[in-house]
Amino acid sequence: MPDYIFVIERDTMRISFCNDAFAQGIDFVDRQQVQGKTIFECFSPEQSHYFQEQNRAVFESGTALHLNETITLPDGEHHFETFKIPLRRQDGEIYALLGISHDYTQLIETQYALSARTAQLEASNRELDSFSYSVSHDLRAPLRHIHGFVVALT
Repeated sequence: MPDYIFVIERDTMRISFCNDAFAQGIDFVDRQQVQGKTIFECFSPEQSHYFQEQNRAVFESGTALHLNETITLPDGEHHFETFKIPLRRQDGEIYALLGISHDYTQLIETQYALSARTAQLEASNRELDSFSYSVSHDLRAPLRHIHGFVVALT
């Protein structure tokens, strides 16, 4: 599955589960290298703090968190739609969260490319409109003369 899937423990911020896509996305070979590590061991201090605040919000509120975010990973900037959902024991206590992040970076890049191409096409259309106006204006006088000759001949 291409989405990043992970489980973060409440008390330790330890990654108790993740899929290979998550592990590889944060520059590890596979999930065995990540599982058991804390977010502080896997991310930069700034990112760890950012994720810790999100996770705490889920743990304290007991509600799911849904956000669109831009994260810098080892291979560059990525755009994610992320869901963080609290996991509860039978007694209702929240012990961890389940995270699912969908990387839609390619869609954003395609939208930027399409926007740039659309702007180029609009500029070309304006130039063509201007050119066609000039041509039609320049041809009016000669066409009036030709029309006059045709009327004189008939």
